[in-house]
Amino acid sequence: MKRIKYYSILFVFQFLGLFPLYSKSNSSGPDLVILKSETTFKIASSSKAELEEKYLLLVKNAEGLEKSESEFYYDNLIKIQSLTIVIKDIKGEIQKKIHLSDFGDFSAIAGNGMYTEDRVKLYDFTQFSFPFFMEVSIERKYNGFLHLPSFYPIYTYGISAYQVDYKIEYPKDYNLTWKQFGTGIKSTIDTVSSTHVLQFHVDSMHQLVKEDYAPDFSELVPHIVFNLPYFRYDKSEGDLSSWTNYGNWLSALLNTLNSELSDETKKELIAIKELQISKKEKAEMVYKWFQNKTRYISVQIGIGGYKPSAPKLVDAFGYGDCKALVYYYISLLKFIDIEAYYCVIKSSYESETVPVLEHPNFTYFNHVIAALPVENDTLFIECTNQKIPFGFVPSSWIGKPYLLVSNNQSYLSKVPHITYGENASKSYRNYKVSKDYKMLANEQNLYSGIQMRSKIWELIEPKEQLQKTMSLYQSSKNRNLENYEVELDKKYKFIQVKEAVSCVIKPKSDGRIILNVFEDKWMSGFNWDTTRLCTGVFRNSYIISDTIIFEFDTLIKDVILPESLNHSNKLYNYEVKLSFRDNKICVYRRIAINKVNLSLPEMKALVKENSEMLKYESSKIAFRF
Repeated sequence: MKRIKYYSILFVFQFLGLFPLYSKSNSSGPDLVILKSETTFKIASSSKAELEEKYLLLVKNAEGLEKSESEFYYDNLIKIQSLTIVIKDIKGEIQKKIHLSDFGDFSAIAGNGMYTEDRVKLYDFTQFSFPFFMEVSIERKYNGFLHLPSFYPIYTYGISAYQVDYKIEYPKDYNLTWKQFGTGIKSTIDTVSSTHVLQFHVDSMHQLVKEDYAPDFSELVPHIVFNLPYFRYDKSEGDLSSWTNYGNWLSALLNTLNSELSDETKKELIAIKELQISKKEKAEMVYKWFQNKTRYISVQIGIGGYKPSAPKLVDAFGYGDCKALVYYYISLLKFIDIEAYYCVIKSSYESETVPVLEHPNFTYFNHVIAALPVENDTLFIECTNQKIPFGFVPSSWIGKPYLLVSNNQSYLSKVPHITYGENASKSYRNYKVSKDYKMLANEQNLYSGIQMRSKIWELIEPKEQLQKTMSLYQSSKNRNLENYEVELDKKYKFIQVKEAVSCVIKPKSDGRIILNVFEDKWMSGFNWDTTRLCTGVFRNSYIISDTIIFEFDTLIKDVILPESLNHSNKLYNYEVKLSFRDNKICVYRRIAINKVNLSLPEMKALVKENSEMLKYESSKIAFRF
């Protein structure tokens, strides 16, 4: 009780601004404050361990409650032995004591096509008035584990910490390794009898504020990553001393599967195999057939989180998770003598600089894809979506390490960056304007590389995306669609969008006609301000260009055009050319974005430039008939 009252008084001071618990860029302070946190992980063997956690939190608002980690997970191999939470108001008075039996028990995965044995204990903490203290004590027992949780003193944005301790006790002969990223974490290691005691301590850590184009959270906050030398999980044993050994473990799991396919499926494949076409074209035909037959549903129990279902089960029932669908697709190709590989990858937008290459860890990879070597190249295949095209690579994969699993030799590689010239979008728009103010627009857009990836969903859901094209001019409320087509070319690098729309433009009271020069304001995508605290990271280079031509069937006069532009800095080169000739107004615009890391001063220097470019992108053209 004395400790609680001490912290209560301390936070009265904090509310008055006497304790710098948060950055100056966020005057409202952190959503959640970790006043004290103590974690002890006791490892008895490669499969037996206990985890004890005690922490005292100040939950300031609903966002802080979401970040409080007040959802408690377990499964068949992890049991919650005890769980107690004491809720106190800001004065330190007890509002509620909550025990394990008071929590609801639910599936950890619900409503998204998955079934696992993972469970979660939940309690409705929204009944308490903010701010309040949450004092948590929980004990878990492990009967098999694959990794130790990484130690993050603060684990997301909007959290501050006062005192955080993390301790691991493990046998001397258990070759636990660890790596620290960043500074500010004190570490010690002692030996007590036959046990090593590894301790980490943090005093006071301010919250981080999420900013656009900032480095990933893991690069901004100090943290510790642990690596188990060997493991035993659900009767399966493995060695994680290298990525090759991890790949060998996965390969051994795959080798236990029966790859037999149904007679009906074999007939379909034989028909494709006998076609006189390339292996790439055959692989694409199998992919399209596979997409029509399967859907993503995940059932993961025990080792099923790492070992896929057998191809014959997917063949029979038509569903599986990413592991099962990838292995099924690989088995289909194998039947027609095409070799493809099972690969694990991190499917997220984290930085590609995560030091995964030098430090094997179970927590890194979270998704499975197929790698298909064809024509001196490698195609990466996503098998969980029924609509995306063959060979489509999401932006979140670009530059990421992946582990290729093979019977002969598993190895790490990286999904290559798309070259500068391939990352492009080109737009051609031709507007024919008649003397009765009617305008017919014909458009064609070509996308490649990451620009194609940003538009791929138009291929998947063109009708929904089409509505976004209906606002080219605010005065064109009666703009009508005549035709709209989205297709992918044979190289699977470009999407072609063809469009013809008609509308009526309205002159001003003085007879002038005013139109926006640019449909898209490119610079509005760069959102930063002068108070930012982080450097800037631009992960891909690309080029965008558009050509707009206004043709008139009657003589126009009093034409007013914005000035042409050529502006360059470290991040981009922006060029615009405008001209009026032969009763046509021509506008050409191009921006080339560089793959670059910008320092904090460089980011701040771009604020003024960006503001000027935004003004320019609001330019208009004016004329009279």
